[in-house]
Amino acid sequence: MISMKNNNAKKMTDVQSTNKSEVGESNNYPRVSIILCNFNGLNYIKETLPKFIQFDYPNYEISLVDDGSTDGSREWIEKFISDHEKSSSKGSSSKKNKVDIVYYKNPENLGIPKSRNRAVLNATGDYYMFFDNDIICTDKNIFNNLLEYYRGKDKIAYLLIPLVDKERLESGETNQYGSYYSFYGIMRNKILNIKDVMAIEGGYRCVVTFSQIFCSKKVWQDIGGFDERQKFNLDDDDISTRANVYGYENWVYNKTYLIHTGLANRKDNRKYYNSFKLYYSGKVRPLLKNMQFGTLVYMIPMFYLSTCLMTLKQAITRKYPLVIFAFISSFLKSIADFPDTLKERKIIQAKRKVSDKSFLSVKFPLYSSTKWYQEISLYFKDTISGKNSTK
Repeated sequence: MISMKNNNAKKMTDVQSTNKSEVGESNNYPRVSIILCNFNGLNYIKETLPKFIQFDYPNYEISLVDDGSTDGSREWIEKFISDHEKSSSKGSSSKKNKVDIVYYKNPENLGIPKSRNRAVLNATGDYYMFFDNDIICTDKNIFNNLLEYYRGKDKIAYLLIPLVDKERLESGETNQYGSYYSFYGIMRNKILNIKDVMAIEGGYRCVVTFSQIFCSKKVWQDIGGFDERQKFNLDDDDISTRANVYGYENWVYNKTYLIHTGLANRKDNRKYYNSFKLYYSGKVRPLLKNMQFGTLVYMIPMFYLSTCLMTLKQAITRKYPLVIFAFISSFLKSIADFPDTLKERKIIQAKRKVSDKSFLSVKFPLYSSTKWYQEISLYFKDTISGKNSTK
C-alpha cells in the first residue's frame, strides 16, 4: 500500500523491474538519482513522469517531492505509482530497468529550493540529475553519456543540458544554453539555433546554469545545497556562481537538448507579476554573496539600472503597470534580506579559491569576442525589441 501521510517518504518500485543484485553494479553503473519537484503542475507531470522511467540505464531512481499541490497532482502521482506497483507485483518474463520512486509530500508550499534540497536528502544516488516538472528528455541513453563526459573533467561541478522551448521546436531557436556574466550581472543571451549550439566540438564551459544540471554527490556536499531564502528566482544562479568561487567549473553537454513545455506560464501577466516580485531580490543576492567587492562596485548599480529598464519595458509591452509594484516589492525584500545576505557572504568568501576574474572572463564560444560596448548595444537593442525577460 502507498502511504498517503504528509511528510512520509516511501520507496515504490516501477513495473517489470530486475532484482537489486542485477542493478547493483555500482562501479560500471553508479546510482543516479533524478531530482524532481512538482507544484500544481498536473498537466506537465502527466506527460513527463512516465518518460522519466524509460531511460536505458540499469541503476537509477526518482526522488520526487510534491510541494503542496492543490490541482490534483498529488492524487495523480499516487495513482501512477500505485498502478506501477501493481503491475510490478504481477511479474514479467522480460527484463526492464528497475526504477525506485521516493515520494515525499510537503505539508504546504515551501518553494523550489527547499523542495529540491529535500529531494536530495531523500535520494540514495552517487550522482544527481535535476529536472523541472515541465521538462522532456528524449535521449534514453542520457545517463551513460553524462557520466562519461562528467568523469572526463577534473574540476567540474555542474553539467548543464541546453533547453529548447516546445513552441520553438520547429525553428530550433533558443537562448537557453548556459549563461555568463557581463557588467550588469547575468548576460542576456542571443537567440541561436540549437544546431549551432550542438555543433560546438567537445562541449563548452558556462558560468551560470539553470535547473537542468547533473552533478556528483561529492560536489553537492562540498558546495552545499540551494539557498532557501526565497521560493524561486534564486537557487540556480546562486549555486552555480558559488561553484565558480570555490574553484570548480560548470560545463555544457551539448550533444542533445531538453524540451521545455512550460513557456505559456511566462505569457500570463498575473503569473509574471508573482514571479517578478522575487526577481530583483533573487538576482542581486547571489551577486552580494559571491562576488568580490571590486566587482560589486560596478555590477550592483548596473544591475539595478538594467532591472529598472526591464521593469518599464515589461509594464509597457504587457500593458500591466503592476509589474512596477512587483519590482518595488522585490527591491524592498532585498533590503530586508541584507543582514542574512552578509552573513552568508562571510561564509562563502572564507572558502573562496579563485578571483572573480577567473570566471567573469569566460564567454560563450560563438561570441567570445564580444566587447563590453557591444554588450551594451545588444542589451539596449534587446530591451527595446522585447527579447529580455526573466528566466
